[in-house]
Amino acid sequence: MCDLVRGVEKVHQIAKMANQIGIRNAIKLQWMERFGSHQVYSLHLPGLAIETSVRCHTTDASTLNSIFVDEQYPRFSNFCAHRIIDAGANAGYATLFYAREYPNAEIVALEPEPSNIEIVQRNCASLSNVEILPSALWFRKESLKLVDRGERKDAFHLSPLENAKGRYVGTHSILDILHQKQWTELDILKMDIEGAEKEVLENENGMWLKKVKILILEIHEDYNPGCGRAFATAVANHDFLFYRRRENYVLVRRDLNLSITP
Repeated sequence: MCDLVRGVEKVHQIAKMANQIGIRNAIKLQWMERFGSHQVYSLHLPGLAIETSVRCHTTDASTLNSIFVDEQYPRFSNFCAHRIIDAGANAGYATLFYAREYPNAEIVALEPEPSNIEIVQRNCASLSNVEILPSALWFRKESLKLVDRGERKDAFHLSPLENAKGRYVGTHSILDILHQKQWTELDILKMDIEGAEKEVLENENGMWLKKVKILILEIHEDYNPGCGRAFATAVANHDFLFYRRRENYVLVRRDLNLSITP
């Protein structure tokens, strides 16, 4: 009976994938999951005129599935974004999602891990509106250790400790990027930065949060205790509407009168 239930759930998932990303891509992802070797495969996602690279035996397939099939990041009715930051770009799938949804937007994607940077660059190479910064989001510009938890491609975290095991990476702050791009406002800020959100939210948030229209944030309390408290404190004095979308907190400035598209 359990096998039957799992089989039905699998068929339902494949059907959902086929509806969202096409039957060929759905079958290819399922084949990769079971039989793929350690290499990079290409998909042709609906709405994107470029190939999308997926590394086998990594979290790439599940991340792509979360974004393009399970719709981890919401769409908003009657909203046109022009300035977007994707902090913690990983393989670049959220960047591709926003490039598809808002083709006229300028997008800055930050990713510090070298093998992830390579795949982001590969996925976004032909997108002239995307700038890739091979660095991490932090509350100031400096060099920090990028520590590998040894879990997966989306589980690296920053450490200010000199004795931490890892390689040094550069960082950017949100204010750095706004100044560099000469942006006075930020339409969408997506943050999935593996616990560094605590320090980003604790420092200078009053200077940049008021410039953000939509904030999409995943909180990693288990990686860096105090993230939740830092988040609650940072947003307390800002007039946002709050939503939950999968693992994310979605904050929308109240005066925009936006609603999430079902």
